[in-house]
Amino acid sequence: MDYLHKDNLISVAGAWDQHDFLVDMLERQQMLPNVHDFVKTTLQNDLQYVTAQILELKNRRSSYTALLDQAARVKQAERRHFYWMSQAIFHGQACQVGQKILMQNGRSPLVEQFRFEGDLPADFDRKKVMRRLRKSSKTLDVMIHERSKAYEIILVQGQTFEEAKRFNENLRAVAGQANLFGERSLYLINFMARGRDVRALITARDLLKEAFPGKHIKSLFMVCGSPESLPHYQAIDLTDEPYDRCREAWISLDGREPCHTSLDDRESLDGLADRLANHMHYQPPLERAVRLGKLLDVFYDMQVSSQSLVTLTGSQLGTAASKAMCMHYEENLLRHDIEDGLERTGFVRRLWAGKTTFALSPKGVGRAAITRMLGTGDSRSGAQIVLDQEQRQMNRLRSEFLRG
Repeated sequence: MDYLHKDNLISVAGAWDQHDFLVDMLERQQMLPNVHDFVKTTLQNDLQYVTAQILELKNRRSSYTALLDQAARVKQAERRHFYWMSQAIFHGQACQVGQKILMQNGRSPLVEQFRFEGDLPADFDRKKVMRRLRKSSKTLDVMIHERSKAYEIILVQGQTFEEAKRFNENLRAVAGQANLFGERSLYLINFMARGRDVRALITARDLLKEAFPGKHIKSLFMVCGSPESLPHYQAIDLTDEPYDRCREAWISLDGREPCHTSLDDRESLDGLADRLANHMHYQPPLERAVRLGKLLDVFYDMQVSSQSLVTLTGSQLGTAASKAMCMHYEENLLRHDIEDGLERTGFVRRLWAGKTTFALSPKGVGRAAITRMLGTGDSRSGAQIVLDQEQRQMNRLRSEFLRG
């Protein structure tokens, strides 16, 4: 089949999509009566071939990207790159990513993250936060917790160079001694940050200072290269920036001395590029695609340890995934991840319309199984193991369906 030719495996995401397509085809054929064995055997062979190709790959960021639908892969590419850059540069754990600073119920996911980890917060002025957020962005890009240093919280807000350029067409990179955004040293000039983004960063900082007065909090505004460019960046320290100095619609950061740049350690750029591409040796940021992968992985663990079909409510799945990720999972965020993420792309399904319990689909089992096995051994034998697990899930679902 043309769609299985090696030359057509253009991207990792494309290979995963072909795998999902074949699993769905095989499941439909097995549900139909009087399907010739030749058709099933051909599909099984094709599926094993594609699975073996995927198993040759490293456990890369793009395997998470492939969990998103096509529109999200494009729309979220720059934001996700910023999240991964923040994690790779500052280490620790990006435990809250793209989260609202304050929910309508008055709870802050940032504060609840530390409550989840066992730190009891002091009360904070919710009315003040709400007043500020009326004139600010409602979300913080990244909160990093350096767990080896319990006092250290790093808040990162910012944009890629391309996003910054869209906000300000006068942004320029000129020859200098720091802040590399090309193949040689470049300074950024005419660098204007959106005031609402800076105010959100300062608001999140002040909220956490009030809730956890004993913790050291660093607040950074960062610009980094695009997904297609070298992993260069500059970060400006706004830890001591007063809120009253951030009331303008656009705030010039030209006069601020960068506290971190990609030229701080030129030799580390290759290592940074490797960490961005291959997360096998460090924790990825808990952005949406990574959360979807963790939800699948937790569900898969439960399913493979049971002979019968495992069904879970969203709340049960979220509780298990929250523990696995050491992340406070807001109820609305969990619902969106399951319904708009895993269910929409077909990795989990409701057995009956209107029910709130979910089961893993065969391709959901396959995704989780392959991700576990990436780069760990013989791809041919691994492909057979994955196929066996996918077919067992097909049989479980069919039995449940016939049972009614």
